[in-house]
This record gives sequence, C-alpha cells and structure tokens, in this order.
Amino acid sequence: MRRTDLLEMLILETGDLRPGDGTTLAELTDLRRALLDGAGGAGRLRETGTLPAMDGLLRDELDYLVGRHLATEAAPEGAVRLVRRGSPLPGDNRSAPDWAVALRPDKSFGPFLDGAGRRVWFDLFLPVERWFLVRLGAAGPVLLALPWPVGQRPDADQLTGDIPAGTVWIAAQRLAPTAPPHAWAGLRVVGGVIDVDGAAQFTPGQLAVSHNTRVTLTLDLDPGSSAGTDTGPDTGAGAEAARSVCDMPRTVVLLLDPDGPGTVGELTASLSVFGDRIDLRRQAGAAAPRYHAALRHILVPLAPTPGRIHIAGDTRAGLFTPSGAAEISHADWALPVTTGTTDSLGEGAGVG
Repeated sequence: MRRTDLLEMLILETGDLRPGDGTTLAELTDLRRALLDGAGGAGRLRETGTLPAMDGLLRDELDYLVGRHLATEAAPEGAVRLVRRGSPLPGDNRSAPDWAVALRPDKSFGPFLDGAGRRVWFDLFLPVERWFLVRLGAAGPVLLALPWPVGQRPDADQLTGDIPAGTVWIAAQRLAPTAPPHAWAGLRVVGGVIDVDGAAQFTPGQLAVSHNTRVTLTLDLDPGSSAGTDTGPDTGAGAEAARSVCDMPRTVVLLLDPDGPGTVGELTASLSVFGDRIDLRRQAGAAAPRYHAALRHILVPLAPTPGRIHIAGDTRAGLFTPSGAAEISHADWALPVTTGTTDSLGEGAGVG
C-alpha cells in the first residue's frame, strides 16, 4: 500500500482513540504497528467512515509510524489480521468476519475509547505455521488439518497416528453438507488418535487417503474452565449468566467418509441455568449435524434430560425475573465455523 493510503487507514481506525481503563498510550502505539503489519491482508476494519479531526502533532506521529513501517521488512501479506469489536468478550462479536468466527485471538488490544466515549477492542490473529493435513489423494481436497506433528504408531494393526495438543480443524462440509465451501469447524484438544481403515499413504507432512477409506478421530477435548458462580455479580444484570455452569463434552469420536457426510459419535454434556440442571446426551442413531447460516455454526443435536426446564425461585436478575417451567424444543452442541484456506488457520477458540 502507498504511504498516503497507510496513513489514511491509521487515521480512520485509530485517529479518535484514546486509552481506556488499564490501557496506556504505549498499547495504542502497539495496536497501530499491528494494523500496519496487517495492512493489505483482511482489508479495513471499518467499511466506511469520515476521517476524524486531529491535531497536527498526532498526524505527524502516525506518519512517523508509517515511515518506520515502510523502512522495515513487512510481514507476509495476510500473516497478521485484526478484528475490531465493541464487546469485552472476544467470542461475542456478531460483526466479526467469517474467517474470525471460530479462531482464538493471539493478542487483544484495549479497551480504548473512541470519539463518542464507547469502549472498543482489537483482536489480533496469526496463522499456525504448520499443519498435518489429511486429504483425499496426494493433491486432493483437505479433509482435516491436525496439530503438527502427527506420529504414526509402527506397531498398530492399521494405520494409526497420535494427535498432539492443539486444534483439530475439520472440513465443515464433511459434517454438514450445506456448510459453505472452504469452511472449517475447529476443536481444541489435549490429544487424540487418528485411525485409518483402508488405502492410505502416510508421509511426514500429510496423510493421503483414498475413496472408500474410513477415518476415525478419537479426541480428548480441551473445554477450558466452565462459567460458574465464582465470576460475575451475585445480583442484578449478568447474575444469572455468571452462576450458570456449562460442562462441555470431554471426549468425542468422529467418523469421516471421504465420499460423504461424517458421523458424530456418542457424547455427554450438561447445562445448569436458573438453578436447574439439564443433562445432554448424544446417542447412536441421533439426527445428523446441520449448518445454521445465521449463527455460522454447525449444530449437533443432543437429547436433553429432563425435557423441560424448571426455573427455581431464587432468580437473581433485577429487570427480568422469569418463573415456572417450559418444554425444551431442541438442544444442540454448536461448533463455530470459520472460512479460509489451511494456510490462514490459527488456533481454535475452544470446543463450541
């Protein structure tokens, strides 16, 4: 990009920003450097906008940063990408581009205050340097991108590999055929095993499978910490969300067919909300996963027990205080979906 274009981008994105609580001018400068490193990759964070008014000293400072950026070796185009958000939670950003939906930020900047006094944050994403690819044929479509390296077990009866900790990316159309092309569902794992039943060729960088070959993933998921009563307010706004507890699945078995949709095996989870616990289970013969375009998630149907929610009498919200009971129409394990090539994939945000 030209110097004038880079300067205009910096002014548009950050010209009206000032540090918020716990943020310094140094962090704002770091953000501006990151924006310059990512220029030309994911495009502007704001679609349109009027350049904010600023004094000459700030404009000179931004022009100096642009000059320093142009004088140094730039990062490869697309290697650094940023997303702007107005929520303190990285996962609560409905305006995020499709490529960022299921990714975990490598770094977050903010909060900053814009010209209207609103808090804004910026999330920075970096691609993972190397993936172990499972694809159909030596140069065919990629079915899986696994953490590097995957080591083959030499003593196994069939081709078996150990998956290290990291993110397992699954081609979304292998789980839900109506998902967009070049879309991926990611799961954070502490480890796992890949078993291949059929013709395949294992090389240091990839596993090439043939038609009529079945791939089985047994994954130990990394759900992180569940939300609970130890965070957030005891009463008032946010109290019910703070005391809810979501126990995500700990293990899952995925059967992938290169010639058709895959299968999600049995799993268990639970949700405690409004003082009521709901057990969630996926059993053999359950409905197939489906893609929800508005949510940008793959929904894996689960069976709730009991099939209704009963709201206990000690609701803590001050504005909206529900009561009574209601039937649960459906329950799902929701897997966020990102779009892009395997070269652009970073670490996943979690396990859904």
